[in-house]
Amino acid sequence: MSECNGKKIEINYIRLKYLSRCSVILFSLAIPCSATADTCTLDIDGNGRYEALTDGLLVLRYLFGFTGDALITGAVSPDAARTDAQAIGNCIKALMPNLSTVTTTVPVTTTVPVTTTVPVTTTVPVTTTVPATTTSTVYGSVFTYPVVDTGQTQNYDAAAAISAPGVGKSFYGQDAQISGNQPSFTISGDSKTVYDNVSKLTWMRGPNMTLTTPVTADKKTKSQAESWVATVNAANYGGYNDWRLPTIKELYSLINFKGSDPSGYTGTDTSLLAPFIDTQYFNFGYGQTSQGERIIDAQYISSTVFQVISPVTGYKVFGVNFADGRIKGYDLSAPNNSTEKTFFVQLVRGSASYGVNSFTNNGDGTISDGATGLMWTQADSGSSMNWQDALAWVQTKNSANYLGHSDWRLPNVKELHALVNYSNAPDYNSKPAIDGTFFTCTGITNENGDADFPYYWSSTTH
Repeated sequence: MSECNGKKIEINYIRLKYLSRCSVILFSLAIPCSATADTCTLDIDGNGRYEALTDGLLVLRYLFGFTGDALITGAVSPDAARTDAQAIGNCIKALMPNLSTVTTTVPVTTTVPVTTTVPVTTTVPVTTTVPATTTSTVYGSVFTYPVVDTGQTQNYDAAAAISAPGVGKSFYGQDAQISGNQPSFTISGDSKTVYDNVSKLTWMRGPNMTLTTPVTADKKTKSQAESWVATVNAANYGGYNDWRLPTIKELYSLINFKGSDPSGYTGTDTSLLAPFIDTQYFNFGYGQTSQGERIIDAQYISSTVFQVISPVTGYKVFGVNFADGRIKGYDLSAPNNSTEKTFFVQLVRGSASYGVNSFTNNGDGTISDGATGLMWTQADSGSSMNWQDALAWVQTKNSANYLGHSDWRLPNVKELHALVNYSNAPDYNSKPAIDGTFFTCTGITNENGDADFPYYWSSTTH
């Protein structure tokens, strides 16, 4: 943590468990095709239709090397004529005898000034993740967990905003230089709901049914939030009665890193601030200082809870603060311990598959996630480094064609978050919050001399 022009500045990294590395491979498909539809078909499961979420997903999983149940689970139509993994694999192989994969260079975007706090490279010991990720043109349409981009467009060095650095230069490969699934929303005709064109989830536009700027009175305790779900469904709000509390991964999909952190801001005029959610589509309100709140008191509750040590000591509930752009595990009592903590509640509806990974061990030191379309290194870097060195380390690995690929990168913070396993925590079960079946996490000794797990860098500044 440092300061620049009187403002606190920092880089995003995730503690203990979160990551390894990620990369998406672009594919070139050589499909034998004559002029007739009968001899050129991508109806992989044989149900008589060409569908992106079934046939397209089967093809992409096959290209990632998926076999058996990992190839077909959740990707075969209920009315499919071809359901056996081997038969489906043979079908794809017959259609694409010359298919191949190609690696591409990471695209560089130009910088656009945004209202975000300036980052700094800290010297906190961390284990970074290996980079890697380019995006295919079908990225957001065939995967069940497409990671929505952070929206970040400004590049930084250790002290200030900079123009986009070139390949081989310091600070190359940060978030603003990678173009992912850009946030895209559609407001419903009655203006009550918002459809996320990337995640395919539908959201209420705010924490109330009146479409007004949310205020303190709209906040609810955890039990009140759960009861409010029933109220909204009984009202058939927006024409739907299947609203629910979002998981933390669903809720975090809405965060947009063009926001500015108001921590340390002593004024009361919130029009000078930018929240970490797109207010063109979502109704947002900062904490009301007139009601004794802090400006940053804009915490949104999720359905994801964290068991602390044992049932005796209770648990925390995870939430996203769209005022300061952070995830946190919140106690259910207010800071004064005299009242229950309250939250804004942003309800969602849609497939519960968003946020659920589908990992496959490729047997070559990499792990593919069929849900996100990302490939990760199985192991982390094994040693600590600062952010600038982490970005440079990625370039070194790409020059060496690490694990057979040359397009690795540091993941952005939302991609990194996609690896978090919320059923694990060192204080709970002595495990890092990542799926240990597929990933290895370097152990460390923390500042208290206890066994622990490291932080992981992302490419996103904050």
